[in-house]
Amino acid sequence: MDPDPDPAAPRATSVSGPDRLRRAWPSLTFLAVAVAVLAPAWTNPSRRAFCGCGDLAFTTWFFSWTSYAVTHGHTPLVTDWLNYPYGVNAMWNVSLPLPGLLMTPVTLAFGPVATYNVLSAVGVWTAGWAAYTVIRRWAPWRPAAFAGGLLFQLSPFMMGQQLGHVHMNLVGLVPLMLLCLDELLVRQRGRAWLWGALLGALAAAQLLTAEEVLASAALIGLVGLLVLVLLHPRRLTAQIRYAGTGALAAVVSFAALGGYPLYVEFFGPQALHGAVQLTDRFSVDLLEAVVPSRRVWLRNEATNEVAARFTGNLSENGAYLGITLIVALLLVLLVHRRVATVRALSVLLLVTFVLSLGSHLHVNGTVTDFALPFGAFQRLALLESITPTRLALFTSLFAGALLAIGLDRLHARMDGGGALSRTLPAGLAL
Repeated sequence: MDPDPDPAAPRATSVSGPDRLRRAWPSLTFLAVAVAVLAPAWTNPSRRAFCGCGDLAFTTWFFSWTSYAVTHGHTPLVTDWLNYPYGVNAMWNVSLPLPGLLMTPVTLAFGPVATYNVLSAVGVWTAGWAAYTVIRRWAPWRPAAFAGGLLFQLSPFMMGQQLGHVHMNLVGLVPLMLLCLDELLVRQRGRAWLWGALLGALAAAQLLTAEEVLASAALIGLVGLLVLVLLHPRRLTAQIRYAGTGALAAVVSFAALGGYPLYVEFFGPQALHGAVQLTDRFSVDLLEAVVPSRRVWLRNEATNEVAARFTGNLSENGAYLGITLIVALLLVLLVHRRVATVRALSVLLLVTFVLSLGSHLHVNGTVTDFALPFGAFQRLALLESITPTRLALFTSLFAGALLAIGLDRLHARMDGGGALSRTLPAGLAL
């Protein structure tokens, strides 16, 4: 979103041991946080999960099925071991075929619960690392990008989805797809077809991990393209050939890797038609941005009473930002409103929050008759089953990026201020 050269781009220089450690500490810290968050599961990872709730049993069954299918010459995308004799189409279920395939050795050796726990940790870890990686394109100071990645990794969305929704924690591919889009639409360095092919491969991997996340990412990607067109129409007109080449490569790559699973989903046995669930119940309450759920540490009895009235359930109440963070983000927008990246991310944050409110406004647990834009998407095929609350994934990511940009620019403005230039932005991040 910012056409300036990438300050984080690697250079062909030798890397010493201390430099390797300096570059690796964010990833190692994200891994340590993920392991610590899931601490209860590690006492007996083959038999005990972080939370025995939600879709845990359903998901672990599919891990067992995938390992059995690939070791016995069956396709994991269709099974009659459920709903016999008619069977089920696994592509219409939370079957996680790609993670299940990659984790087959773990499933066979230690069982599906161990696979579930490992994937939960991997999801939390890669979410933070991937967010950090893409944020560094706009906030090159490592501590600032780390703060943005950590905000996303420990966001109420990520912590809420830990309650039985491992597929919604495996979202590390989303920031990487954003990185590819930034290259194709804005920076346009290197070979367009290569970035496009990578984008298509990431999309196919997301299809086989959590298709709802892919559908949501496609929706937000189209919104982002519209935002860029409105903010920079002349620049995008000049860059359309590069972007078009990348888009064509993305389609070819996605079709090659994801074409057969999509064929099974829509033309295979037990294909479904229409919405698979009623989504309006799972919409963000307007107060949820400032009222923490019970999964947020900074809460009290008063906020618990308000949060208890929100529609949905605890795992889906993940849109909390907090007054302090909202004020900080507004300050970043006010001070750096002329920075193209800040403007674009701010618009995207607002749009994703509005879309997460669902088709009708929810206020303090009451569903009003006030219609909202998301209702238009519920009439479109493939988007009709998106759960609005889960768009908080993107709100958290954009909030982390904006926070990091603000800290990075504050650090740069104070450059030469000694320890204060490091400690003040770090204190604000905390």
